[in-house]
Amino acid sequence: MSVIRPSLPAGTDVAASGRRPLARDGTSRCATSEESGETTRVASDEDRLAVPGDGEKAVRRQWLTSLMSLSLQGLRTVIYPAPDLDAAKAWWTEFLGAEPYFDQLFYVGYNVSGYELGRLPDAALEDGALTYWGVDDVAGAVRAAIEAGSTEHIPRSDVGDGIVTATVRTPQHTVVGFIHNPHFNTA
Repeated sequence: MSVIRPSLPAGTDVAASGRRPLARDGTSRCATSEESGETTRVASDEDRLAVPGDGEKAVRRQWLTSLMSLSLQGLRTVIYPAPDLDAAKAWWTEFLGAEPYFDQLFYVGYNVSGYELGRLPDAALEDGALTYWGVDDVAGAVRAAIEAGSTEHIPRSDVGDGIVTATVRTPQHTVVGFIHNPHFNTA
């Protein structure tokens, strides 16, 4: 028997996926290769949730990558909670040696080497810094994260000038953000 092989996610309609069922009765968690005759155990729900051993890490990474229907484009923004926005703005302005490019009662933003460093007065301190990954489709990224076990944290929102954000809470209780910013320059 060979090592665990990536398969379709649990609950996937095999017929709709274009793959043939692993067993004629649909109950077997093993498949026999018609070419080699080798029996291969297929990853179960428990296998998918378990921490893989050294020999299985590459297989698990490949399986997880195959599930991702989105492409993270790199970090774009970090936003720190700022209950005292004036004090936070004064400290960051001095520390960075630059004035914020965006300065409102609801948000203060700095451009730091082309990346956004933000201060948000109504962000929850217990969530810590919010990091936002660039994506083409925020709603799709949230959907993929929820399908992978996350819950919605802050719903998709157009925050102005074509910029769209949303955050999810992962099963490990951390917050991950997604942002589509048509003005972000990767060059």
